[in-house]
Amino acid sequence: MSDLSSDIRAQGDQPPLSVGWTVLITTVLSLIPLGLYWGRLQRLFWFADEIALLHEWHTIGTRAWLVSSFGENVSPVYKVIWGGLVLFSGGNYDVMVLACWGAHLCIVALFALLLLRHGLPPAETILAAATVGMASSCIHLLTMSYHLNAALALLFALLALLAAIGGSNKKLSALLYLTLLVCSVLSFSRGIAFASGFCIYWLFRAKSAASVSDRRHDLLLAGLSLFPIALTFLLLFWNDTVSAALHGGLDQGLSEKLRYGITFFALNPLQRLLTIPGKPWSSSASVVVFLLIKLGIVFIGIRRAKSSCPALLPLLIGLIVFDLAHTTILGYGRAGEGVATTVALRYQRSSLIAFAPFFALSVFAFSARFFGHSRDYRLIFCSVVSTAWLLTIMSPWGPKLRHQVRWQGNLGREALLSPERVGDETRWHGVPPHLTMKEARETAQIYSFRGEEQQ
Repeated sequence: MSDLSSDIRAQGDQPPLSVGWTVLITTVLSLIPLGLYWGRLQRLFWFADEIALLHEWHTIGTRAWLVSSFGENVSPVYKVIWGGLVLFSGGNYDVMVLACWGAHLCIVALFALLLLRHGLPPAETILAAATVGMASSCIHLLTMSYHLNAALALLFALLALLAAIGGSNKKLSALLYLTLLVCSVLSFSRGIAFASGFCIYWLFRAKSAASVSDRRHDLLLAGLSLFPIALTFLLLFWNDTVSAALHGGLDQGLSEKLRYGITFFALNPLQRLLTIPGKPWSSSASVVVFLLIKLGIVFIGIRRAKSSCPALLPLLIGLIVFDLAHTTILGYGRAGEGVATTVALRYQRSSLIAFAPFFALSVFAFSARFFGHSRDYRLIFCSVVSTAWLLTIMSPWGPKLRHQVRWQGNLGREALLSPERVGDETRWHGVPPHLTMKEARETAQIYSFRGEEQQ
């Protein structure tokens, strides 16, 4: 294996215009759904967990709220940012939606930059990053501000890795890496999956380090990656509510957890990405087919990387470990919810991040295999496939958003802002089960929820 550290540094020295244009093109492509459907996105409204978080904030006060658990998360960094946005918005949900999109676009840009820094060519980088940016399967993450926690965890993780590989001052870059990775897990507890993947990434980097000094630095960063994991578990088990929820996972047998984990790993992200109908999670044969397809794409992607961009290999291995760590966490914590939840939309961007580079590498590997004799044919093939793919994964945005606007937007405005039309006895599905309609409306009044229903 070649010197990966030198390869990565060399990629960082490529012409800025090439890097800049690649990131810009990817970001602009990811903006297309926002531009096309902004009118509908403006009709969304505060929903479910957001109302629960705000009610708890008002009830227990800011200090207690920042360190309290919500679900299985202790996420003060997320709450500071999300709570600040709530106050800044003045109750206008459009601001919250734009914040979700802003974080999403930053993720796509940073992901593209990370792939470029590891040697993935611009065309393949655009396909990989735009797959994450344009996919309609990310709709819940871009229409419900509560899910900003997952976005922040991923955003801080990407920033951490870029800071570590791009810094000339090793001590400073290591400190910045650790700080950002801690921010990731304190935004969303499943950020520990990123830390796990990064630990393996640095170990692979250390194997081919150019010098003893570089090897020691890579091993240091691998060790630092374990600190956020330890911190997260300490916070989770220190909190009695979360600890009880985590121990509740022991109620499920090993077979249920394995089934959930395997189903999750196999179906995501392809089932939601391609909007494949039916219930593949209920058929073992379907799960096996999805699993074989995913493993085939991963295998082809690794082979392509070995021959064309070896500096990318540690990152690819790290993404595989992240995907498996994410799978393990969900297999333990979500098995009791049933395998139908394995394809929940809130999990899709994480699965896309782990899958997209392998898919892009596979497309270009097929191009080289069948049209290796002609550069023009390779260009035509990759252009057609990439365009068709991106249009396919973006096309469900319209129908999905139309449905979501009704149950998250119009009905919510009517239920919370028009009590004279909807009495306290009529319950809106967007109110958390532990809150009454009266409490939800009081929360809406305290935080100045507002907005007119648009036709």
